[in-house]
Amino acid sequence: MSVNRLLNMYEKKNSQTKTQTKKVSTSPRYNHTSQQTQSGNNQNRSSENRVSTNKSQSQPKRSNYAQNNNRFKGLNQTNPKNNQKKQFQKPKQQQQQQQQQKTKQNNNRFQGVNQSNQQNQRNQQFNKPNSRYQPNQRTQTNKTQQTNKSQKTTQNNNRFQGVNQINPQNQRKQQFNKPKQQQNKTKKQNNKVRKSISSETGSGSLENIIKQITSLGNLNQYNLNNQKMEKLLFLKTLASPETNPFEIVQLDYFVIEKDYKGPKVKNKRFDMEFFQSMLIDFQEGKMIHKRYIHMILFKFYEIILKTKNVTYIDLSNDQEITVVGDLHGQFMDLFQILEFTGMPGPNNQYLFNGDLIDRGLHSLEVVLTVFLMKILFPQYVHINRGNHESLLLNLTYGFYEEVSQKIGGSAFPLFTEIFIWLPLATVINHKIFVVHGGLCGKYGVTIKDIEAIDRTMQPVQDPKKSETDLLSCLLWSDPGEFETGFVPNPRACSVMFGVDVTKDFLQNNNLELIVRSHEAVEDGYEFMHENLILTIFSAANYRGDEENFGAVVKFNSNSEISFHQFESEEIW
Repeated sequence: MSVNRLLNMYEKKNSQTKTQTKKVSTSPRYNHTSQQTQSGNNQNRSSENRVSTNKSQSQPKRSNYAQNNNRFKGLNQTNPKNNQKKQFQKPKQQQQQQQQQKTKQNNNRFQGVNQSNQQNQRNQQFNKPNSRYQPNQRTQTNKTQQTNKSQKTTQNNNRFQGVNQINPQNQRKQQFNKPKQQQNKTKKQNNKVRKSISSETGSGSLENIIKQITSLGNLNQYNLNNQKMEKLLFLKTLASPETNPFEIVQLDYFVIEKDYKGPKVKNKRFDMEFFQSMLIDFQEGKMIHKRYIHMILFKFYEIILKTKNVTYIDLSNDQEITVVGDLHGQFMDLFQILEFTGMPGPNNQYLFNGDLIDRGLHSLEVVLTVFLMKILFPQYVHINRGNHESLLLNLTYGFYEEVSQKIGGSAFPLFTEIFIWLPLATVINHKIFVVHGGLCGKYGVTIKDIEAIDRTMQPVQDPKKSETDLLSCLLWSDPGEFETGFVPNPRACSVMFGVDVTKDFLQNNNLELIVRSHEAVEDGYEFMHENLILTIFSAANYRGDEENFGAVVKFNSNSEISFHQFESEEIW
């Protein structure tokens, strides 16, 4: 079977499944509101009926007004409705003449004389044009009856020749009608095609179509355009979720066009010239070529595989590190941070504490910028995983849609594979513990426990199981404004923990401070739990309606703290 036919079959099946899911997804809440609106409409209708009755009561007044102004000249001014009837009423003499004519017609009925009908008399009196329907002629000769029969037979014979002599309105319909023999032939042919398709693709289901797409091998041999190539790559990754998408996608699939005028890679290596020109294009709303995007993902994936669950950073002399909180796709906030703190280097390191994507309009620009910074400065740029670096949230809060619209869906499985390999936490100077969410819903947790986690898993979505799941708690938990114990998190995942949990974790691991993000705060930073927890949030004017400052925090070799606040320049 050809590749194009497989893609067409997939699109048809996918559209059918979408329509079915749309029907199922209607919630009873909206049905309840629709019932309320119907009742409201019924009330409005009853009020309209009241208004119409009032109008009918006030109609005689309007007729009196018409009488005074002689609005209907030559008519009966007592009741304008009866005036129209009286115009067409005839005197008694005319009625008597009509009755005499009727008697003559009945007498001459069988004498071969064609007498006109009463309806034709009315048409002749008022000089109406010939109506669409011919008048009934009771007295007709045998010749006219024979001609009518012959006309009907010709009409039936010409029915499928594009001519309808009975009703001209059905001419267009009958032009496209086919005789029954032709219809039966087409049905048989369609059934043969369906049987052949079902035999080639199993039962013809969506899963079997996708499985057959995976067996196509190298896609370059089919000479497909970019859109079809991206669809096939995306379907191949869907069909084999256990396989690594980096083994399916190949850079040779993406060819740079001759008319491409964006930044270009020299000698197959990224440099600062490419990075700076990329930032300029992102500011102007442009996107780099798909081939370079996939090159960034492939190179970053090689680097991130060498990292561990916990990253250890030791600062010496004049070295500093800037911890950046949630960005959520707000590229202009990231650009402000780079302008203020400068490019990465040995004395100016960066730690991005998760949630680079989702909700904002420029998640792809933010991710590519941070990933390329890691490629250019692998020792001085560090990244923690956030709760939004997960498959379910990316499908829900906009990142998947943004990737598919800007560069195509083939890159999305590559991002999901990269996100599960991001480190979970960072320890600075053996004193400061940096994590995106918070602590777990149990006492006695150590950093060794975090190092033993299988980080390639997705967070647990069950609220009860996530309360003790260490991976889910590191990404989702929040500090609560209470002293002891744990409380279920309003986010429906993980827990909220008290002050005693924070002290227990710091004492068991010989730490002094916990830096976390995951929560929008008014000033961009906020201390909690007796100044043992610091929340840092870098998305200013979050989602366009929070009116909060964005902030970053800097630590030096002595673990001294300094903040930088900024307002948002993001356009929503």
